[in-house]
Amino acid sequence: MGDERVDIMRVMEFDASAERVWSVVGDYGDTSGEFGRGFISGVDVQGAGVGALRTLHLLPERGGGKVVERQTARDERGMYYAYELADRGPMPVRDYYGTAQVIAVSDDASRLVWTNRYMTDGAPADAMRAQSLETLDILERNLKRMLAKSAG
Repeated sequence: MGDERVDIMRVMEFDASAERVWSVVGDYGDTSGEFGRGFISGVDVQGAGVGALRTLHLLPERGGGKVVERQTARDERGMYYAYELADRGPMPVRDYYGTAQVIAVSDDASRLVWTNRYMTDGAPADAMRAQSLETLDILERNLKRMLAKSAG
């Protein structure tokens, strides 16, 4: 069970404008916790923009504890941000880096490209990859629900 690099890219399609999708995804400090429902119990944010810290309080079934992410890049016009782990908490990973970018497909359709890259730290790469993909599935379902609610 050596350390292995994990690279993930998930492309999500939405029947909503890029601006509507970015209004949710780009809210780095979503303290409502709606976007992360299903894997976090809450979010705390310190600061804004590049350098902002968000603390994700993980549900017990997701390892419990907390993970702190630091925003490392942000482009409002490009609907993009990047982040790294400032405190990995219970996650057996290191050198974690993630990005999220919303791309307009048409006036009422968009694509979200989410990437994660990290090294496992004593954990099986397949298990960590599966957990990362499950988290992205949760985020996609939550985002679709939130967009449907705001459209109705």
